[in-house]
Formats: sequence, structure tokens, C-alpha cells
Amino acid sequence: MYVRYRLSLVFASMLALLAVVVTPAAAASGTTAGEGGGGKTPEYHSSKVYVRDFTGNKILNASTGALLGTFAAGPAPAFAGQAGLFLNAGTLQAVGQGKTLWSFTGDSGLDTAPIVVGSTVYEGSSSGMLYGLALHSGKVVWSTNAGSGIPAPDEQNPSQPLTGRGRARQP
Repeated sequence: MYVRYRLSLVFASMLALLAVVVTPAAAASGTTAGEGGGGKTPEYHSSKVYVRDFTGNKILNASTGALLGTFAAGPAPAFAGQAGLFLNAGTLQAVGQGKTLWSFTGDSGLDTAPIVVGSTVYEGSSSGMLYGLALHSGKVVWSTNAGSGIPAPDEQNPSQPLTGRGRARQP
């Protein structure tokens, strides 16, 4: 049973702490809180919260909780500048201002959440391939085989460290 109510949630993850407020406006727009599990760690970027859930992936206004749209992604997206990086069904896409900037399928086994370091996007594959892609073009700048498959993140049953999680910080 889902209950519509004002709710403040705090999600702690390995690399981020984020407060999300679901307001009555969000509840009225169909964005509801409920009981039980199913939610995954949200991502914050440019005053928007990207929520991945079994009810669908939603983009919420971080101040009001209003539903702004939806997005397609399995693992957590990453953000760099105005570009969002979304992995969906084995294809990594860079999206900026609502338009696809580039797509990359690698060896057809892409499964990790993208990580951005500087101007390089890192993406792993279930085959063991690890790719470094140019952030602005999606072109492969290097690749290597890690020797065994790189598992997709499992946020529901984290028995291993999560792969991916957005932007790595350089000292």
C-alpha cells in the first residue's frame, strides 16, 4: 500500500549523502513514497534529483519535489557539466539539454554505472572490458581487459562494493 505524505528521506551511500524532500506537490503529481524496499540511491545534479525506482525513473525538482520528467537508466547516472551519462540496456548515452550527444555500446556487455574523472568517462563490461571514453565525443581513448567480468552494481543486495556512482573526485 502506498501512502501519500510529506516525507524527508536521507540516503547515505558510499560516496554521497543526499537529502530528498517529497512535498505535497510531488505527491499530487504522482510521485509518492511508499512502504517496503525497491528504491535505489538517487542522484542530484543542477537542482534536480534523479530517482530510480521500480515504479519508473523520475526527475524531480530538488526544491519543490515536482515531477519534471523521466529518464531511462539501469545503474546510477553520472553527470559532468551539463551532460548526463545514462546506461540503459547496454548502451551508454551522453545527454545534454534533452538531446543525445553520443552513444556507445562497447562489446555489447556494458553493465556498470559510469564514472567521470576529468574529461574521461569510465564504463565496465560483463566481459571484463574496461573502457575510457572522451567525455565530449564518446570516442574510446583507451580500453583494457580486467581479466574477469565486471559485475553490475547491486544496490538492493550490496554484497560487494558498488561499481560506479557518478563523479570521482581528484585530489
